[in-house]
Amino acid sequence: MSSQKQNERKGPNGAPLTPDKIPFSTLFQDLVDSVLIGGLNKGVLNTLNMIFMLLFFVTLVIMYATGPNIHLFVLLLLSLFVFFGLQGFIAHIQTKAPEAVKPINYSEVSAAAGTSSSSSQKPRTARKRL
Repeated sequence: MSSQKQNERKGPNGAPLTPDKIPFSTLFQDLVDSVLIGGLNKGVLNTLNMIFMLLFFVTLVIMYATGPNIHLFVLLLLSLFVFFGLQGFIAHIQTKAPEAVKPINYSEVSAAAGTSSSSSQKPRTARKRL
């Protein structure tokens, strides 16, 4: 229990921080946590959005500096498609109920495939080479 209290992050007033009230200074910690803990957190989503906004900004600056170019226009269009596709996918994942994802029952899968996962079957042996 003491290790759990040590890992708990505290705010400036000493109250524990909830995921929606974590300050921007812990963005790097959120990114590291997302690698070690499954799922997406707010820090990863903010980082993803900032990177895409930077990509759009740089593409538009280059397009302004060099003049309109079909290659830059296609790059901007593709990056917009990827950005909005990711936003839609993330929104779909976050609205999906956790109960809808059930663990795989391997005995049902092997029964459907016509094999049994029990150890009563004779194990296969390697053939002798001639």
